Amino acid sequence: MTSAAPNRSGGSRTAAYLVAGALATLPGILLVTTFLGLTVAVGAAVVAWAAGAVWLKKRQEDPRWDRSPTAGGR
Repeated sequence: MTSAAPNRSGGSRTAAYLVAGALATLPGILLVTTFLGLTVAVGAAVVAWAAGAVWLKKRQEDPRWDRSPTAGGR
């Protein structure tokens, strides 16, 4: 049975992803700095944020593109 309600995923979930990324950035930098140095840690954080921005952009354009097609016949 399918629902006639519009799919409203995106807004609050996107904000949650951004907050989670922001909260994980500093501990991630500190952890990587311990083993590889500050330059590598900051570079890794920049790459992670850039990849996350691309992922969020694609997800906002088409919320189904990152979902697995193996959900079955529900």
